[in-house]
Amino acid sequence: GMAASIRAATDSETFDLAGHDASNINQTISDAFSQPFHLDQMIRVTFVTGAGKLARQKYDDKAMQTLTSALRKLNYVDDRGASCANECGGCYKTQHDTGKNLFTVVVFPKLVQEGEDGGAGGASSSSPAEEYPMYFPLAEGTPEHIILVASEEVFAKNALGMCPSWSEKKFCTEVLKAAVETVEKMDAKLM
Repeated sequence: GMAASIRAATDSETFDLAGHDASNINQTISDAFSQPFHLDQMIRVTFVTGAGKLARQKYDDKAMQTLTSALRKLNYVDDRGASCANECGGCYKTQHDTGKNLFTVVVFPKLVQEGEDGGAGGASSSSPAEEYPMYFPLAEGTPEHIILVASEEVFAKNALGMCPSWSEKKFCTEVLKAAVETVEKMDAKLM
């Protein structure tokens, strides 16, 4: 069914919930999003949950509410600023496409994190990318680079503007934690 099609998606796709009732929506969302997706890049899964006057009767009155409730039960977070970036995995947002007069819920699925899928766990390699939490060298202009090279003053002034959404703040925090962990590991080696 639809859950299998969602799980099989490798690119951003749109699914129409016309004719689906609340129990069907709950089951589909549970089946599709209870496990992380095995993808390298984030995809956008869009659900059409309602429409304007001409097509309104095709959709369950509570389709959007049912869908977002099912996602929250799976620990997905409503994030208006979510985008098709890996850091936004586990987020969703509701939208109204005024051009097509459609109501949609856009889901950014959770992705399998490195090491979760039973990959090689033994760290026998000595490459810095595998030995430390941060990847080396940092590519100039990447979000990680910008966060880590900013002076305290610049960071304090720009952090709110650069990280308006919850997922971006979470990403920033993870970068800072990984950097601290990396410096501590390097310090320990020097001692």
